[in-house]
Amino acid sequence: MLKRLGVHLALDYREQDFVDAVKEFTDGRGADVIYDPVGGDTYDGSTKCIAFEGRILIIGFTGGRFADARTNHVLIKNYAGRRCALGLYNVMNPARRCSNTRRAHSACSKRA
Repeated sequence: MLKRLGVHLALDYREQDFVDAVKEFTDGRGADVIYDPVGGDTYDGSTKCIAFEGRILIIGFTGGRFADARTNHVLIKNYAGRRCALGLYNVMNPARRCSNTRRAHSACSKRA
């Protein structure tokens, strides 16, 4: 499904070392956009393979550990961590949830 949406590389972090796979796929440049619903160790790995001025879409923390964002690393690579906490929008502002979902898809397609 992701490839039909225009995603260039989709990986299962449980099946392979995604950091090395992303670096290899991008010739060392890193990913422009990373969709991370896991957090924790997966977020840490994402920071190791995000491109300069890339975006990490922080969707959740199903991995069980909150990630620690190293601000010095954010400054050096100049990447953005974008929060996408869509769940509470179902209750608080359903119309905004649709808008945020479109923005997340747009962020992925603009960086493709």
